[in-house]
Amino acid sequence: MEPRPAAAALTYRRAVGLEVRLDPCRGCSRATITARRHGGDTVVELDLSEASALLRLKRWSTPEEARLPAGTLARWVTENLAFEAAGRPPQDLYAGPLWDGAGPVSLAPHVWPTFVMDHKRSRGPVPFMPRHHTLRGARLTGVHLGVMEAGSQVLGVALSCCAHHGMVLRELMAHLHAPAPGGLGKDHAALLAVLDQLGLLEPAPAPLEVPDGSLTWLGHAAVLLKDGGSRVLVDPLFHPRSLPPPVRGTTPPDPRTLGPVDAVLITHGDNDHFNVQALGRLARSTRLLLPRARKARPFHVDLAAVAALLGFTNVAYVEPWETTRVGALKVLAAPFVGEDWGLTLPKVTWLVQGPTLCAYLGADAAAMPEVMARLGQEHVVDVALLGVGGCEEALVMPKGFGYGNFYARWIAHAQRNRWVQHCAGPQESAQAARLLRARHVFGYAAGGADFIALAYSDRGTHQDLAALLVEPGDPQPLALPLGTPATLPLPRR
Repeated sequence: MEPRPAAAALTYRRAVGLEVRLDPCRGCSRATITARRHGGDTVVELDLSEASALLRLKRWSTPEEARLPAGTLARWVTENLAFEAAGRPPQDLYAGPLWDGAGPVSLAPHVWPTFVMDHKRSRGPVPFMPRHHTLRGARLTGVHLGVMEAGSQVLGVALSCCAHHGMVLRELMAHLHAPAPGGLGKDHAALLAVLDQLGLLEPAPAPLEVPDGSLTWLGHAAVLLKDGGSRVLVDPLFHPRSLPPPVRGTTPPDPRTLGPVDAVLITHGDNDHFNVQALGRLARSTRLLLPRARKARPFHVDLAAVAALLGFTNVAYVEPWETTRVGALKVLAAPFVGEDWGLTLPKVTWLVQGPTLCAYLGADAAAMPEVMARLGQEHVVDVALLGVGGCEEALVMPKGFGYGNFYARWIAHAQRNRWVQHCAGPQESAQAARLLRARHVFGYAAGGADFIALAYSDRGTHQDLAALLVEPGDPQPLALPLGTPATLPLPRR
């Protein structure tokens, strides 16, 4: 073994794979840090000031540069909290600009919040697509902040204790990327100071400039529409950003730049359309429009319970062909046929009509020619966003394949191997666009970016749909940029 370098030649950096737990009820004065290592985890308790110094040690630094005693840094190495090196390796952690306490603030772009709840004497993340009645007695009690580097989580920070602080943290997640949260209470300010001490905050980025009459595709079926000064967000789904990014891959749109929305429109309860983590980053006062279930079934995703758990205060339920207004926008809930595995599920598609833009958003619906023809006769559709995934699979697939296994318990055994097309593919959506008489069309709800995983049975792409619309009079295919507002230059016919 080579002799250990002299202390003066050593540099130090925070280790990866740390999990930090703090208790807001106790003022976050102590941090319990678990270092995951081969051969077993090690657990160390530090006071908040020392934990702050550790988490901010993102660059290889000498003791003098870190302004820390060499003995403290050497102890962190023995406790698996820090790495040491002879010289200065190139692999620093991301160290963006720290918030200076003035002006708008946000989480750093590579910090990903996951909401934590207590339920039946256990604590953990809000479950995947919770079914009807399974959230009875659940309380939001905190948040876990995952720090992503090069496509992997290198640090986790969990703040969790009680329902009061759970809602304070939930509100803080919504207000961090809005203007400076000066109007929040003292508990919010105290937890904001903790996040700042731990080096998780940055100055807020400039908000996205979203013009009237525009739509912004955020990947999969998530779309922001603005017209007449009113903004609606459909099926929000955000994705962790990583800094530095993975060696290969597209950087997801930044949810911190979206700004406030007047309403959120949800098509159905699948996790990629009704996403707890995305919804929890929106203000509790945001209007939430959900499809109504005429009769609750045990296999339904409990939309109402999730909305209540996240503390939304303005929730409305709609049925097909029901119209409501959101500011300057007229919003029509249209039918949604398909992706139900033969079960009755609450779901709608959306037609959003503004002063200059009329958009139809079909999500994962299958072919429904009667609905498309009616919408095309009654409305002038400027752009149709239509699903092209073309999901086809057996009603119950082998483990690890397919979407419908979530409903397997309620599907008759004799029907399990029946092959069904659940969602529209390019061919069905090309026909739907013609029936809608849409001027423009974009194929979406099939991922569309490499950070969105698709299932075994998805097959269609945006390009496949565009290739089918080449006849005179066909809707004009769009190539919407990811995360950038797009306006349609053609006047209404």
